[in-house]
Amino acid sequence: TDLSCGRVISKFYSPPYIPGGSGERFVRATACADFGDSGAGVLGHPEDGTGHRAIGIQSGATTSIACSNPDFFLVFGHIEYAAERLDVTVVDN
Repeated sequence: TDLSCGRVISKFYSPPYIPGGSGERFVRATACADFGDSGAGVLGHPEDGTGHRAIGIQSGATTSIACSNPDFFLVFGHIEYAAERLDVTVVDN
């Protein structure tokens, strides 16, 4: 969908499409996303203290409405959740 900026709506979200629940390890945000964007990296912004480091992996969105609609949101998994599920270590250089 290209690069877009957004704000966090909720830091603890459990998407209904994740079987078995996710323990609210996902984040809702206002950035734009579309079909095929799942798996894309979500980067922090220098103004929020995260620099341009990976903070998550895009998982889903309300693709039935336009990004410009105030009810639109995307969902991404915390990077720690992704690393835990994949049994990997995220390296920050």
